[in-house]
Amino acid sequence: MAELSTQLAAQSVDIANAASFDALFQGIHCGSLRIAVSYRWARSIVDRFDELPVPKAPVWLSGAAAIDGQIHPIIDIALLKDPTHVRSVSRRDLNLLVGGSEDGDLQNPLLAILFDGAPQQLRDTGENSTAVDAATVSGALAPFISHGLRSSRDEVFYVLDMAKLADRLASELSTL
Repeated sequence: MAELSTQLAAQSVDIANAASFDALFQGIHCGSLRIAVSYRWARSIVDRFDELPVPKAPVWLSGAAAIDGQIHPIIDIALLKDPTHVRSVSRRDLNLLVGGSEDGDLQNPLLAILFDGAPQQLRDTGENSTAVDAATVSGALAPFISHGLRSSRDEVFYVLDMAKLADRLASELSTL
């Protein structure tokens, strides 16, 4: 009986840790937009990469990069929001937030998101959750945003649904 109690206690700790992990997000700046991506999706940040063009791709698919032996499409969220967006930082000052599954899971494909500046950790406490500002998140980006998270600096980061974004990418590439 004591063994079973120990096992159940260990499982409770694992569940609590998993729930805590699910509440963590990587906050990044994509042009003037602040985006939050789940830690469950995000794997690494890459600060040096060679970007290869993808012919006939939508403007927001800025290219592809080979990272750890895998090809990752590079998504430019700023261009998804506004196809006329012009960056205020140099291309060499941009980073990639890389995520997805390496095992070929089509529900969680490998992707990279282009961002500038330093990332920050965010936690969804429920109390810092906020509605989406339709004026900030509009157009083609709106379907991929679930809600906002207010940071400790009172900045709102919009939570990006990576599965929906991957579906959109697959759909657009299938028509090329």
